[in-house]
Amino acid sequence: MPDDQNTPSAPPPVSFKTALLSLNPKIVLAFFLVVIAAAMVVYLINTLVNTTAKLDAGTVALFASMVTTFILMAKSATDYQTSSSAGSDKKDDAQTAVSKALAEKVPPAPASVVAPTTDQLAAALLSNGQRTYYGTLTDEEAKKKFLAMSDAERNAVIGKV
Repeated sequence: MPDDQNTPSAPPPVSFKTALLSLNPKIVLAFFLVVIAAAMVVYLINTLVNTTAKLDAGTVALFASMVTTFILMAKSATDYQTSSSAGSDKKDDAQTAVSKALAEKVPPAPASVVAPTTDQLAAALLSNGQRTYYGTLTDEEAKKKFLAMSDAERNAVIGKV
């Protein structure tokens, strides 16, 4: 008489729904894309063989392009599952983490750049004689016009005075 205590028990039966939900969704998607592509190929062949009406080249090209699209989608899905490395999903997370870490280390741009005043521009742009003439100007608009002139124009203005 066999010992019932030492005999391993079989795992409880699993429903189809539970088994389907436990699968990787990408694998399930790849499977259904392959099934749809196969169904489209069968439908195209069946339509082309059993049709009594003449199909023009445009209709056949439309069917062929739809089938090709589904086949390429299925190929992409299955290639992703079979060709990608085991850690390729984690690689995307790692790249995101590195990007965030680098973004935190880079100092932020200055809030705003302050435009120089006309007196600061004059000190940077004008020669000594021009700066002296600039100092005699009292109107802000006259100062701006003087700074907007070329060097030769400024010298000509100073020469007339």
